[in-house]
Amino acid sequence: LTFYKKLEGIKAFDQPALYSKMAECQQAIGEFEEAAVNFRKVMSRVPADTLDHLLVSLMLCDLLHKNGKEEDVVEVLEDLEKATPLKMEGNIVPMQKKLFEQYTKEGRYNLRYNRKERYVEIMSPLLLFLWDTAVTHQQHQQERRQQRENAKKGGDGAKVPRTRTSIKNAVLTEAQLFPSTIECCKQLVHVGDLEELEKLLNAAEPFFQKKSKGISKDRKTA
Repeated sequence: LTFYKKLEGIKAFDQPALYSKMAECQQAIGEFEEAAVNFRKVMSRVPADTLDHLLVSLMLCDLLHKNGKEEDVVEVLEDLEKATPLKMEGNIVPMQKKLFEQYTKEGRYNLRYNRKERYVEIMSPLLLFLWDTAVTHQQHQQERRQQRENAKKGGDGAKVPRTRTSIKNAVLTEAQLFPSTIECCKQLVHVGDLEELEKLLNAAEPFFQKKSKGISKDRKTA
């Protein structure tokens, strides 16, 4: 921390990353107010419609929440609400996973502070996108499987090369999506948005049916 403070004010080093490091160090040694000041300094220097701004904002929420600063947490959440949402489309899978992780965290904070409308506003579009991605991934796997079976039945020696298409190519597994989907459905009922609820249930329905069949099969086996 002492080293970082020496760099403060020097043009070449006076960047958001420096204040972020200082805030993390101050948080670790219990200088919570000073850490909050530096987190806010980073937020003021980083564009609001970036992942870095979202990350630092949520780090500040963590700090404020742990120290019982409820009104300040809500203030940060309100500022995040004004930012342009970052798009999942067009990003590589690791980036999509990172966005899901951070937006889920933001959603949970909103839920914790009884901001249910904001929670579903964040989570519902996110989950609709992810279920659509999961459906596309599943369809691709089925098509490849069918192609291999057809090639086998043809007996002409033609082979369909196996690809590395696997669950790793999907943003999240079905098991990872289920808890967030169920929670979002509950909150959609609470806020009375039945139209959005229907969309989400329809998007996830094939996977719920598949899960239900799997449970039934396990029961029969038992």
